[in-house]
Amino acid sequence: MFADLWIISLFVIYFACGFLFLWALPAGIKILFGWDFSSSSEKQLQLEKKNYLISALLQYAFFFQIILLLFFLQLINVHLPGVIKGAMCAAGTLNVNGYGDLSLYIKIAAVFIYLSFLFINYLDQSEADFPLTPQKYYLLFVAVLIFMLDVYVTVSYFAGIKPDIIAACCSVNFSLNSVGASSIQAFSEYVKTALFVFYGLGALILLLIEKLKGYRFFILLVLSPLFVFADVVALQYHFVKYIYGMPAHNCLFDIFWSEYYFAGYLIFGTLAVYLISLLMLLLLQFVKNKLADGRLNLQRKLKWMAAGGLIGHLLILSLYWLRWII
Repeated sequence: MFADLWIISLFVIYFACGFLFLWALPAGIKILFGWDFSSSSEKQLQLEKKNYLISALLQYAFFFQIILLLFFLQLINVHLPGVIKGAMCAAGTLNVNGYGDLSLYIKIAAVFIYLSFLFINYLDQSEADFPLTPQKYYLLFVAVLIFMLDVYVTVSYFAGIKPDIIAACCSVNFSLNSVGASSIQAFSEYVKTALFVFYGLGALILLLIEKLKGYRFFILLVLSPLFVFADVVALQYHFVKYIYGMPAHNCLFDIFWSEYYFAGYLIFGTLAVYLISLLMLLLLQFVKNKLADGRLNLQRKLKWMAAGGLIGHLLILSLYWLRWII
């Protein structure tokens, strides 16, 4: 598998970003333990120059790591199904060994860490006295660790793909057809509950975003994971059948294909806007006391982005459903 041009391209990006991370790490350690903005010594001036350079290079490294997630999705969902026997989409290619799903989940988690550094770095460099340096470099260490884990799991995933293995694809998702009527009814009630929670929490979260302050912020942080779980269940076992127009088809990866107008990118993109805006609101909440004006305007913009992403996500899924029932 490592001779495949798509996989070679993937690891070229890994190599380039890894080089930047390993180059930035020693300088980040020096800044972390030697930074003193009140000093005018030559050492401090050198650290400030390194801070500018490292921040600029890391912005490119993190940006390409975010793009790599989209590239990986295309690789497993479009390219590999033509290479791995029995696979029709990413549902099959990821399940050829135990590292596939883990590799995707780690890449998604890593994106939120990379974005955290980019946001903190943006806030830091927009202030005259760099109030978030050197603390922001703790995030660099976390980013490097998850990057190394990502590389290890991804290499293990591709190394574990054997040409004689036949993938079990979407048929594993249709196993409900072979269970009894009572089990189907129980599962149907489970999906209805997820659908109710999806809309109920969605409406409640919008109200919390509108008046987001104090304890409401922490309530929002508790509700968001529950909303995402209900969202994924409702999407996979309810909404996708209206996207496909096939009641028995509940694969989450086919919605990224062109024949469905790349609906997956729009659906998960609006969800990502909500989650990323919420993440930035959380980070801003922790560091705003170190900023000159508390960034009230930025906080309002992030609230609007979070609300807009959530409304868009709810609206898109609801329109697919309403198109078939009206």
